[in-house]
Amino acid sequence: MPEKRRERTRPKVLLFLAKKGEGSKWEISRELKKAYSNVHSTIKELLDLGLIEVKRKRRSVKNPKMEVEYYGLTFSGLFVALLQPKITWGDICEIAERQAKLLPLIFGKWSHFRASGVPDEYLLKALKWVCSLASSQEPSVDSATWGFSLYIFQMAPPPEKVAWLKAVRSDQELRQWALQEEKAFHAFAEMVNTTFNLLQEPHPDWEKAVEKLRSLQWTSYKSSFKETEEQCLA
Repeated sequence: MPEKRRERTRPKVLLFLAKKGEGSKWEISRELKKAYSNVHSTIKELLDLGLIEVKRKRRSVKNPKMEVEYYGLTFSGLFVALLQPKITWGDICEIAERQAKLLPLIFGKWSHFRASGVPDEYLLKALKWVCSLASSQEPSVDSATWGFSLYIFQMAPPPEKVAWLKAVRSDQELRQWALQEEKAFHAFAEMVNTTFNLLQEPHPDWEKAVEKLRSLQWTSYKSSFKETEEQCLA
């Protein structure tokens, strides 16, 4: 029975932290109306799973000898929270506002996308794509942002793509990021073409092939991506 209670509590704790940013065990217990012992055990499990982490500590007001820990989501925890089956559109918008620093080029620009005329339906489709992609691998800012760019620039139907392009063009940071993405897509296409050319050539020069493939690595793209991320986080 305690295990079943914790299973029901886990998604609620994750959703609470996603919307509020952080909270102590007492705050979570009070807000969710769950027994403190249940929350205590759930927090321990979520810490062990790497879905939450201790964000800060402070001395208890009532008992200065005690330290109160405040918990927040890890990047993996954010995606688990977003994949909850009962999550609402209102929840998602709250999470986007609160978790802007975890996904600066998506949640950090959420209000801009909506104000620029990107319909909520398009935002939800793009987010579902990012979440499904992230759930199939180790979630990270790089993989999430790559999945987002893949959807809005490649996979989205023409009407959606136009809406996204209008929004991206009207924001300097997003426009700079998009131009870097374009370089990455061109590099990827060139790498694919080079690979297939090597398969078709009767007698490839393998030493030159190695040098060619090395020259097409995305090192410069990754460094420029980090610069864009740092600007968005500043």
